Amino acid sequence: MDRIIYPENKIVIQFMVYQDSDDNESDYDEERQILLETNNISGFTISELMFQINNKVVENEEDNIDISEQDAVFFEGLEYLTDDDPDYTQTKVYYMILGS
Repeated sequence: MDRIIYPENKIVIQFMVYQDSDDNESDYDEERQILLETNNISGFTISELMFQINNKVVENEEDNIDISEQDAVFFEGLEYLTDDDPDYTQTKVYYMILGS
């Protein structure tokens, strides 16, 4: 659990969030991104990365994110997307794969 699995101190996680509308006729999926940072100069351990992802996407009232009520809530992995995101320069972006 203490082995470094991601040797950078920042990572962006992109994922889809199901949004309920007030009228229930225009519900939609919204693409969201979260930036995670570690104080460990060597990078993220698996336990820290998973802990931070969970804390940011489940019942996070501060950022208005909660995937716990969606159909697809089970973490299935991360897939590399890019290191050229205009919102997060020089930070790699990974897509969080969720399943049901």
